[in-house]
Amino acid sequence: MYGVVDKYGFVNEGYYLAVIIPYRQQFFLTQIRERSNKGFEVIRYGSIPYDAGVGTGIVPAGSFFPSASEQWFLKYDPVRGLENIPDPSVRKDIFYHEKQDKLYHIKLHIQPEFLKHVFFYPDGQPQVSFDTQTATPRSDFGTFSGWFEFVRLPKVFMSFRTFNETNLNVRTYVKIYYADYTHKPVKDEDVAMQVLRKRLAKVITLPLTIRHNDIDDALEETMGVKMFDIDLIKGEVFTPKFVEGVF
Repeated sequence: MYGVVDKYGFVNEGYYLAVIIPYRQQFFLTQIRERSNKGFEVIRYGSIPYDAGVGTGIVPAGSFFPSASEQWFLKYDPVRGLENIPDPSVRKDIFYHEKQDKLYHIKLHIQPEFLKHVFFYPDGQPQVSFDTQTATPRSDFGTFSGWFEFVRLPKVFMSFRTFNETNLNVRTYVKIYYADYTHKPVKDEDVAMQVLRKRLAKVITLPLTIRHNDIDDALEETMGVKMFDIDLIKGEVFTPKFVEGVF
C-alpha cells in the first residue's frame, strides 16, 4: 500500500513533511515533490573518516574522538565515486547543500552501538542540554548511540564528537539511509491544518534547543518557508513509528 512513508520512514512523493524546530516553538510543512534517489537509499559509508593515531575510523580506548575540542564530519572522501567533488567547503560534509527546494532526510547507523555521540548543528554548536548543562560525549544525558535521524537544512554544516568508554580501541562502521527530497513549502495555514487533520504528513522534531542565526537564515532567507505555531499540531502524534527491523 502506498502511504505517507515507505519502509525506511521516508516520505513518499505527494505527501508532506512537517519539521518542528523546538527553540522557535514553530514548524514548517512542505510537500515532497520528488525523491531523486528512490530505490537507492543506502550508502555503505564505512568507518568514521578520521585518524586519531591508531588507524582511520578507530576510536582509541577511553577517549574522545577526534578529541575533546574537535568534531568529525561525514566527508565525501570515503565514498567511492565521489572523489572528484571540487568544492572543498562541500567535501567536508556529504549532506551540505545550498538549494532552496532541497532537503536531505537522513538516518545514520553507527556501529558499534555502545559508542556515545553528540551532534553539533551548526558545526561547533552543541544542541542538547539538561537544565542549562550542555551534553558532551562523556555525559550520561544528551547523547545518542546507534541510530540518529535528522533533516538537513541548506547552508548549515553538521558535525559529531564520539566517546569510547571501553578499554579497547574500537573500529567504527557507518551506514547511511537517506532521501533526497525536492519539496514545495505550504504557505497557507488552512491548507496546513487540512494536511495535518487528514494525517497526510510525517512529523519529525529536530533536537534543536539553542537558537542560531545559521538555522534561522536557512529557514527564512534560503528556504523562505512559512513557519507555523506549534499549537496547530495540538499535541497529536502523526509520525508513523520508525521500525529499525526493516533494515
